[in-house]
This record gives sequence, structure tokens and C-alpha cells, in this order.
Amino acid sequence: MLQLYFANLEVCEDLLAGPMGPYLPALSVKLSELGYSRGQARRLLVTADALGRWLTEQGVTPTEATADHLRAYAASQQRTPAGKLRDTATGLTQLVEYLKPWGILCKRLPCSPADEHLQRFDDYL
Repeated sequence: MLQLYFANLEVCEDLLAGPMGPYLPALSVKLSELGYSRGQARRLLVTADALGRWLTEQGVTPTEATADHLRAYAASQQRTPAGKLRDTATGLTQLVEYLKPWGILCKRLPCSPADEHLQRFDDYL
């Protein structure tokens, strides 16, 4: 399905070889089903690939990534001189939502003793 968005076979192979490669075909199907334009879907797939490679540089797998990792990645992406997000940061929020069902990019941080009490209070409310 990546060929729908990337005509160059070498680009597809490079994307599939990256840390997010196993998830990109299913993600591309999801984007197609949701009616994303070719250009926007390409940007989301490029963001997923760049995020996966950045996580690998940090020593983290996509299944181990927490919200803190995602914030650090977003902070590492500089804007263009015109103030626009680079293609490697486009749609990060949507991307996270689409990958959560597969257990990607959604690991919770370890709970502190206070978190347990806060959770019980939240449940009470």
C-alpha cells in the first residue's frame, strides 16, 4: 500500500526497513480509509518514519515510547524559516492516535506511589 503514496520503490524499501516499517503498511491503509489526500498521507508516513528513527537514536523502540518521548521529539523538530512545521513533524498528534490500537507510541510512564492515590480519588469522583 505504500506504493500508493511513494512511487519510488527505493523510498518504500527505505521506509519499510526503518523501525516503524512493520507498522507503515497498516497505517497507509488506515490513512486511505480515512480519506487522507495523497500529500497529507505521505507527510504522516514520513513523520512516522522520522519519529521511529529518532526513537532508535534515543535507544527506545516504538512500543516503549511514552508521551515524554513524543514531546522531546516534537521539541527537536525545528520550524522552517516561514514558521511552518517540517514534514517530519506534521500530524504527530493524529499519528499517535492511529498507532495506539497497535500498542505503538502509548506506553505509560511508571506510576509513583502518589499516582495510585490520585487514580483512586479520580475513580471516586
